[in-house]
Amino acid sequence: MKDKINIELNKIIGKSFNYNGEDLYFERFKEISTGKICVFTHKSTLHFYESEIEGFLKNLTDCKVENFREKALVSQNTKALSGYTPSAENVEMKATLMEMLAKVKSNPNAIPQAKATCDIVNTMINIQKTELDMIKMVSDKNK
Repeated sequence: MKDKINIELNKIIGKSFNYNGEDLYFERFKEISTGKICVFTHKSTLHFYESEIEGFLKNLTDCKVENFREKALVSQNTKALSGYTPSAENVEMKATLMEMLAKVKSNPNAIPQAKATCDIVNTMINIQKTELDMIKMVSDKNK
């Protein structure tokens, strides 16, 4: 694989773009023995010949849904916990934390804002823990 292609593909890794009408998060890429280049996304693997990479990169546009990856992760994690339905509050906290993580990755100047957000989320979690302890205490009394 040519250095230029390697450099250009590295620019999209860890980022999200819209490709052929679908928002995708680009995880990694590699060249395989057939000479094709595989680009791995959170949903699928895309296969290109070296000559097709330039056209592929030109077809990448901004995502149609803002923070789609973070929202998809929250949704995916929610489904994985069968029998448990997180509150809207918890879903919002997760989405906010994922959004802050993305901000910090792209802009280190967002760290103070991320720290403040984490402090608020920690306080909210501590309140929820206290509520759970109180519910448990009341239910143990009623037994």
